[in-house]
Amino acid sequence: IEATFDERGYHRYRRATAMCHGLIAASQITIRSVFNSEPSFIPVCIAPYGSKLSVQSSVPAPPQSASEKIRILSVCQLTQRKGLHWAFEAMKRLSPDEQARYSWTLVANYVDPKVAALMPTNATIVRNLSDKELTDHIRLADVFLLPSLIEGFGLVYVESLSQGTPIVYTENTGAHDICTSGVHGFCVPISDLDSLVALLRQQLTDRPLLSSLRKNCTELAAQVTWSNFRKLVSDFAANDTA
Repeated sequence: IEATFDERGYHRYRRATAMCHGLIAASQITIRSVFNSEPSFIPVCIAPYGSKLSVQSSVPAPPQSASEKIRILSVCQLTQRKGLHWAFEAMKRLSPDEQARYSWTLVANYVDPKVAALMPTNATIVRNLSDKELTDHIRLADVFLLPSLIEGFGLVYVESLSQGTPIVYTENTGAHDICTSGVHGFCVPISDLDSLVALLRQQLTDRPLLSSLRKNCTELAAQVTWSNFRKLVSDFAANDTA
């Protein structure tokens, strides 16, 4: 899918919207990917998805002693669209001593070997985790990192928030609709190496910052639920047909 673009199909999709009473999308980036901006000729409902993981009622901050490594987690198909090749290069721009203060786990059942070849030495790929194992990885991570070039939504962001793990995301994801940078994690520009290097160094010099965001993350995740998704959709449909 990522390697092909059906231009005729794209234009058919755009024409089809002219016959709709309204558009429901999980994120603003989904709308922008078709119209560049929110269309004025049709009502739009942005309804974020919920998490399949239960929100942690209390989130103890992981240990943050100076001797402990900062634990990065990424969960995705390891393809170019996820933007991790930029994060890999950013990690390599750190000094060897700085890199040694990080450990990086990538949960990826599909791996593009060309992208994997760019991984730094402190990164490890794991596969085929159960839901419990995945939840444990998320909960124990200090930060979830996925600077995607584009995501229709990105459920893993909400799943990470539900476990109290701050996220690194871009404007081209659903996380940008619901998160505040510096409160629930950090928004970085797409394909911006300097911003990623600066963020990694900031985390090394201000380790308590990541722990301080964990409560904000669970409070947000408690509001971004499948129940609220269904309510947004049903209310939009009722108002549109009234």
